[in-house]
Amino acid sequence: MKFDRESFQLPLNLKLGGAYSASRNLLFALDINKPVDNDIILNAGTEYIIEFHGAISIAARLGYKTDAKGFAETAGVTAGTGIKYRDIGFDYAFVPYGELDSTHRISLKIIF
Repeated sequence: MKFDRESFQLPLNLKLGGAYSASRNLLFALDINKPVDNDIILNAGTEYIIEFHGAISIAARLGYKTDAKGFAETAGVTAGTGIKYRDIGFDYAFVPYGELDSTHRISLKIIF
């Protein structure tokens, strides 16, 4: 990329991820991310889904990311939950960012 007379390389990430479904309700996932200008980042997580009468389901999620900077060993722990009714889903996630504090992510999903 070049601006005026200065040029620099665009950021590049190499990613590889996968998931294993241990049962109908239990999922394990792993993601490896290698930015060209930084160390390898590992993300791991699990999701457990409880179904009610087929149309409603609730998910509990727990994960860990190795790039979290903080004073405690729990700085990389992430957590979330989700609820789904037919084709409509609502998700919430808590993700800490060490010295930058924490984020609360909320999403609404509608399948057409």
